[in-house]
Amino acid sequence: MITDADNENHNANATDTQALPLIPTELWQTIFGHLGINASDVAQVSKQFLAAWRTGVVGVRVHIPRAHSLSFLLEDHFNSFPNLKFVDLCDNNAYFSRTPSARELALTRPFISLHLTLTSHIRLSDVAAFLAQHPRWAAAVTQVSIFASHSGFAPAWALIRLLPNLVTLRLSGFSDVTDDRLRDLCRLPSLRQLAVIMCTGFTGEGLDAMAHPDSGIQSLELRHTSLSGDQLAHLSQHPELQKLTLAGCSLVKSQDLCHLRSMPALKVLSLRENPQFDDAGLKLLAEQLPQLEMLDIAYCGSVGNAGLGELVKLQQLSYLSLLGCCRFSEQAVHELAAQLPALTEVAAHRLLNMTGETMGVPRNAKDQPVTMTTSHRAI
Repeated sequence: MITDADNENHNANATDTQALPLIPTELWQTIFGHLGINASDVAQVSKQFLAAWRTGVVGVRVHIPRAHSLSFLLEDHFNSFPNLKFVDLCDNNAYFSRTPSARELALTRPFISLHLTLTSHIRLSDVAAFLAQHPRWAAAVTQVSIFASHSGFAPAWALIRLLPNLVTLRLSGFSDVTDDRLRDLCRLPSLRQLAVIMCTGFTGEGLDAMAHPDSGIQSLELRHTSLSGDQLAHLSQHPELQKLTLAGCSLVKSQDLCHLRSMPALKVLSLRENPQFDDAGLKLLAEQLPQLEMLDIAYCGSVGNAGLGELVKLQQLSYLSLLGCCRFSEQAVHELAAQLPALTEVAAHRLLNMTGETMGVPRNAKDQPVTMTTSHRAI
């Protein structure tokens, strides 16, 4: 969020910047009037856009209470903002999306990347109808998060099919996402990042579509699903996968990690919240994926010091999360850090300490301090 202080600092440092007119209040009243937004909010939104233009910010998030306010995008006044690259529409301030990557911006049409966060009380059919009538904006959508509603996945799929440049898709809570539908998602030609959260209608057999020539997925996130561990074998046929999250996938066992071999591009892996993952799994992981740079095994209660010692094979590891793992000793963490030259951060709660005295900050193989934190870092 751009504050008044940010704007004042910019003006102080760039006094020769040509003053730019505020978007007319009348325009905002026309756009937001039927949404019940008061005049002071209208003026504040206008001021934020002005500040974004002056400071060169490429994106602005707009909080909308109802999906049909998508119509404000048709206003030609947005063409007056040469720096604006994406508009993030969201009906809930708690679900703001991140800034898009350069790759996502490169795919946008027409030079504005549109992000949609659609919670369960939004009628997906209304959004789909708008985008069907305005293909210019359907082509601009690069990022979508959809939360399940009583109508199931069919309306969500009808909406997704209208988006030719969709890069990032997050689906949450759909019980009727089947393996066949998972295949359809994996084959979307522009899709690079797919997250399927708390969707229990598939076994993972549909992941065979990731070997399809049309599949370009580089990041796959499966959280609290009924994924069958032996279906991970399909991922070994997808050498371009860079990030894999299997958080809370309790059917995945340690021995299933053997299927992750032959994945040279995989740099980021999360196995958090898996009670079946143990020391043998850590050993197998370190042998199969020595190129890992970030690893999250938080809340895997069956792993301990013996497994931690196996991670010395991960010489490129820079981040390790041990949050909620109470069987690791402080000494074991220090010993591991001392053998890893790239390690810069470890996330952990209180570690076992047999002497009762703190050992201080761990240092990596380059004798650089390793940051210890108790907060979760999304990877």
